[in-house]
Amino acid sequence: MYPGAVTGEQPMRGVVASGSVNRAWTDRTGLAHPAVTGMSPTAFDTLITRLLTPHDTQREAALHNRRGGHRHTAKGPGRRPTLTLADRVVLTLIHDRFRLPVKDITKLFDIGQTTANKVIRDTRQLLNQIDHTIDPAEPLTTLAESTTYITTTGITPNPPNETP
Repeated sequence: MYPGAVTGEQPMRGVVASGSVNRAWTDRTGLAHPAVTGMSPTAFDTLITRLLTPHDTQREAALHNRRGGHRHTAKGPGRRPTLTLADRVVLTLIHDRFRLPVKDITKLFDIGQTTANKVIRDTRQLLNQIDHTIDPAEPLTTLAESTTYITTTGITPNPPNETP
């Protein structure tokens, strides 16, 4: 099972087969493929499950610091994050495993460099908390190399359901 299948998270967006990024409808689910993560789908789902509580704690602590105190409104989920926990883990795995530059990762995930760097820093802390190590792979130095690798492993993007 790939991220979102168990938790109902939004699908992951990513590269299209041509190597360009279509920000309107690309799907990141393929980026959680074992060839990219270095983990079986079951191991990836287990990792996400193990990270849920530490991630929620980390997020709430950051919000507490930003607000300067406790919530002033009723408890609730707040706004939906742009990147799901699975997206954050995949982003960090791609960066640390393949040494793909952040500027190229931002194109895969349609985010800014500052956001990508913060996600990598925060997710590394979570992975260290649970003593998870990332198996290195052959470095990919450009977005073109990563796109070639992704498509040669048999990963194909899934277009979204069309809505009128």
